[in-house]
Amino acid sequence: MYYSEIRATAFGLPNMRGLVCPARLVHTAHMVLRRGRTDFWGSGPEWREAAGFSFHALDANAPEQEVQRHSHEEAHFILVLSGGYMSSAVGAPLVSNTPVLIYNPPGTTHEDRFHGGRGRFMAISGGEGSEAAAFCIRDPYAFRLAQTIAHELDEAPALTLEARALQLHAAVSPLSSDEPRRASSPPRWLTRAVEMIFTSSDPELSVAEVASDAGVHPVHLARVFRRFLGCSPGDYLRGHRLERAAAMLGSGTASLADVAQSAGFVDQAHLTRTFRSRLDTTPARWRRLRNVAQMQDDDPIAPSAARTAARRHDMTFTAIRFAVLLGALSSTPSLARTDAALNAVLARWDQDPHPDLGGVVVMRGGRIVAERYYNGERADTLHDVRSAGKSVTALLMGIAIDHHKLRGIDDRVADHWPAARGSAIGDVAIADLLTMRSGLAAFDEDPASPGNEDRLDAAADPLAFLLTVPRADPPGSRYRYNSATAYTAGILIAKATGQTMADFARKSLFTPLGIRDWNWASDAAGYTKGQGNLSLTTRAFATIGEMVRGAGQYRGRRIVSARWIHEALTPKVTISNSDPYADGYAYFWYSKVQQVDGKPVPVSFASGNGGNKIYVIRSRHLVIAITSSAYGHGYGQRRSQDILRALLAAEGGKQ
Repeated sequence: MYYSEIRATAFGLPNMRGLVCPARLVHTAHMVLRRGRTDFWGSGPEWREAAGFSFHALDANAPEQEVQRHSHEEAHFILVLSGGYMSSAVGAPLVSNTPVLIYNPPGTTHEDRFHGGRGRFMAISGGEGSEAAAFCIRDPYAFRLAQTIAHELDEAPALTLEARALQLHAAVSPLSSDEPRRASSPPRWLTRAVEMIFTSSDPELSVAEVASDAGVHPVHLARVFRRFLGCSPGDYLRGHRLERAAAMLGSGTASLADVAQSAGFVDQAHLTRTFRSRLDTTPARWRRLRNVAQMQDDDPIAPSAARTAARRHDMTFTAIRFAVLLGALSSTPSLARTDAALNAVLARWDQDPHPDLGGVVVMRGGRIVAERYYNGERADTLHDVRSAGKSVTALLMGIAIDHHKLRGIDDRVADHWPAARGSAIGDVAIADLLTMRSGLAAFDEDPASPGNEDRLDAAADPLAFLLTVPRADPPGSRYRYNSATAYTAGILIAKATGQTMADFARKSLFTPLGIRDWNWASDAAGYTKGQGNLSLTTRAFATIGEMVRGAGQYRGRRIVSARWIHEALTPKVTISNSDPYADGYAYFWYSKVQQVDGKPVPVSFASGNGGNKIYVIRSRHLVIAITSSAYGHGYGQRRSQDILRALLAAEGGKQ
């Protein structure tokens, strides 16, 4: 029996309860790729198989009553893209709203339906799965990973799809074990409240009215919504109105005023304001884009580019709405279930005698598990991380090389800055800049050094000043910490890319990472200060560290090559004799093996004056970002190392 026949049988007969639906019927010994059409709960543009996984992008069109209780032999994910969706699994809470990502372990008995029998979704089957109960995945990273699979479903190689599916399983495993155990059955009135929100077009509908209709107190309504649906009633209502308006704009010719009224907005202006604030576009522009996307359904031979654009258009709205519902539409990493032990460690520094600790953010596996702020600072406080900006300059150098703006680390300064020919700095290779082995008479810890940081900062013409700094040693022969080399690296990036380094950072690093609030100081000549003076929030600081921990990727997006990250973090110079806090130095990044409970823990880190740190601990999937204003005080560095060691000890005690 073909796959589509099995699915039609499973969902076409109203009395077949408890039926097991095989999730993969074609068994293969090695990588295969199959395409086809299926009648799984309606019609699907295509389905694909890659090794042990099957992927289906589908349009549901079965009446609600035809979808019966069933189970799958293998682990099963459902990524719901549109439509009013509800799911109920044995041992799990009711799930509602869209978009949503559902995980059902093998053998989970469940039933699901779309309001009116209409909706769009992607199903992924395969893999052994975890032993946890079914649950709704509220982690933005896992959701975006599923979204990426949907993006790539049409054209990605089978190997890529298999790898993505394995990543999704890996991302879900810790989530399923961390997911709090909740009551298996939601109260009956919750379904009634959800239905009221779905069917009402009253722009004045309030949470109090929904609670009154359900027969509960508004506070209790809010608690239950949070518990079972993961958002407040207000967020649910606003998200549904937004989705309803978007759907109407894409499926008809009603005026914007009529769409606003039908979707529950006060007026057209309210609709436009909401689209601008939540989706960064206007209703009219959304409609124009959706009309292009409609080619996917109306024209079976539409150009591949148009079909891809259509699919990505839908996915873009899905991701944005997911973020709106879960409060994740921000420039920061997702906040996971917090870790009590790690937060207890951070609380110790509430009594620190020095009033200059800013904040600490701890990420495990890409999610914030501990966070604390001190001395009046907050999550949105911008903080000058001083020389930790050098480490960001190194990342930008890697991106410029990845983009072929520079040939590589063997390029000389004069290759990109002709005016430097004949000077000491002109003959220095990029590799020697990045490792502080320029050979220049520039030593920041020596007040008499001709090229130290204070003299560079005081120069009216910093570029002309650099050309006058003499040579003290042959390039590549000796490590001497100085800011002149990092500043020069920034100049080369600017000259090679044809823009200020700050602009290059915004386009190639900060924006892709979702970092919106930042500031990078420039000098008298207008060049970004590659040696430091970059201001970030503590969360943004941690986000950069998470990208480094991910070998140059962040939430599935490649920012800088893995090769560069490896080189940037691999020590080139031993500096333990001159630096008590580090063992080695790489491309403006430090390394040290910390001893925790008698065990060695390798740490790579960015470091700035005052105790500003990004600690990357790949062996434990951790990133720790610390902001501190103890500029010029040695206790700032000691305090940050103490925080690091205390967190590692607390983390190690759970392993």
